[in-house]
Amino acid sequence: MSQLPSSQTSWRHIWQLSWPIMIANLSQPLVGAADTAMMGHLADPSLIGGVALGSVIIHFLLMLFGFLRMSTTALTSQALGATDIKSIQRPLQRGLLIGLSFGLIFIALSSIIAQISTQIMPASEAVEGHMRDYVSIQIFAMPALLMNAAMLGWLYGMQSMRLGMVQLLLINGLNILLNFIFVLGFDGGIKGVALASVIANWIGFLFVAIMLSRQFRRYLSGFVSISHALTSEGWSAYGNLSRDIIIRTLLLYFVELTLLYAASEQGDVPLASIQIIVVIFGIISYSLDGFAHASEALVGEAIGAKRQDALKQIIWRATALAGLASLFMSLLLAIFAQPLLLTLTSYDAVISTTKDLWFYVLCLAPAAFLAFQMDGIFIGAANGRALRNGMIISFIVFGASLFGLSQISFIPALDGVLIAFILYLMTRGITLMIRLPELLIIANTTKSP
Repeated sequence: MSQLPSSQTSWRHIWQLSWPIMIANLSQPLVGAADTAMMGHLADPSLIGGVALGSVIIHFLLMLFGFLRMSTTALTSQALGATDIKSIQRPLQRGLLIGLSFGLIFIALSSIIAQISTQIMPASEAVEGHMRDYVSIQIFAMPALLMNAAMLGWLYGMQSMRLGMVQLLLINGLNILLNFIFVLGFDGGIKGVALASVIANWIGFLFVAIMLSRQFRRYLSGFVSISHALTSEGWSAYGNLSRDIIIRTLLLYFVELTLLYAASEQGDVPLASIQIIVVIFGIISYSLDGFAHASEALVGEAIGAKRQDALKQIIWRATALAGLASLFMSLLLAIFAQPLLLTLTSYDAVISTTKDLWFYVLCLAPAAFLAFQMDGIFIGAANGRALRNGMIISFIVFGASLFGLSQISFIPALDGVLIAFILYLMTRGITLMIRLPELLIIANTTKSP
């Protein structure tokens, strides 16, 4: 049994790991807002559509490879708890290798990706042309984007959240700055927006690579041995966990698509209202993910060290902090509802419709915090099967609730959509929470991958 200092499970330590992630995460939506704003100030409105469709393509590819961050965090933190230096570097080696390989594949297939995208999401000729311009340049950021995700996962696994925060703030801040320079300064248009992302992500990659080589020299000795990364044990653990995370992520994506589709059937104003609520939910998610990511690192370390007592404390304290944060968010949403809505839209009809649904908005954070926390806990435990199965059950509950509530005449359509979504969030948390006892057993039997 490895030693895990009591300070690692303290309320203060959990908070110190959580707040940098919260700040870094909240910077990410600003990049998308800046991209849209840059195009919104140009004469051609089709540029906004081109950025929107291009961003959907890139974000979908990144979503599929979200396991690079999560799997790397889980397996690194467990190796850290077991004080196995060779196993600590393997998840990063594999994450970088996968990220670079698929990033180069995406570059080679960029024209095919754009062509398929226009078939799935048809638009005007002008919008499709701008989308191709955007993707043809933005795709060169993919190797850096994917490798950055792997490095961020490794930093989280090593509990170096502040360097992870620096990475995200550097990339996102530089991206926004270069947007202004290339679009407004050099009249680069949509190509300028894409080029800003490419440069920002490669600079971010180089910066963090240098910082890793300096700050973590002890753990990265012999790191560049590709043969060791390819032939050493642990690929099955990485692959199985990543496979389950991909399935979970796809189902999560389909839930959000279904949510928007169900709203679109009610008309443009209801769709706009639900989109605003989705944006607010995104802000809630980015904030609460700070506690979830901290849980990934700490749970993995406790399991790697085979410390049941530490594991219990981490689960309880991190979840309690996330629960309190969710109530605080609901309080802020109740107090600042009007100014927030005026910031997000100027259309009276959309504001009125969203206000009618505000009770559900206030329920989002309390309903979601347990789901996010359980995700973080089970990712840290590298228990992908539980994550996958819990998401499958939650997806079924969402679909059944959405259909069932639509058949009840006295429940308004949008109310039914949001009730189904809240039930789905609660189910995600509950299906995993009831499996927590399994982790206590794992903490006594697991070995670092």
